[in-house]
Amino acid sequence: MKKLTVLVLACLFLGAGMVLAADTDNHDVTVIVYPLNHLVLTGGNVTLTIDDVDGNLDPIDDTDNSTAVLWITNSATNKKITVALNSAYATGITLKALASGGTGGTPAAEVTLSASAQDFITGTSGEKGNRTINYTASADETAVPNNPGGETKTVTYTIVDQT
Repeated sequence: MKKLTVLVLACLFLGAGMVLAADTDNHDVTVIVYPLNHLVLTGGNVTLTIDDVDGNLDPIDDTDNSTAVLWITNSATNKKITVALNSAYATGITLKALASGGTGGTPAAEVTLSASAQDFITGTSGEKGNRTINYTASADETAVPNNPGGETKTVTYTIVDQT
């Protein structure tokens, strides 16, 4: 009987020891979120051709809506997207851009592009957005023919603080 009591007590003691052996620990996890102000242009390069006139002998504009601007910004302050050419087109040639469709921000009215940055979409803070870019090329009678290669300019879109 003594052996049985010792065995029962040993089992209880070991079992209690196992329950007492349960332990917890913890550590901190830090998540750092940096400002995200990114944009992407889709659709590739664009070629616009002005090669005919209307009934009033005015050159017929050419348009394209095959590109889009997509962006994300997690900023607590207002951001905007600006647009600018690397340099102006030759005399008589005009390029305009208009943001349409999609979601996010507030598109500006159609912008006549120049080497100076102009507002294209405003109010883009804390959002993911996308808009189609509609380009319109115009020429008047002072535009000198530049075929077959044309005149290529770089159009740059930038997310900046909205002041």
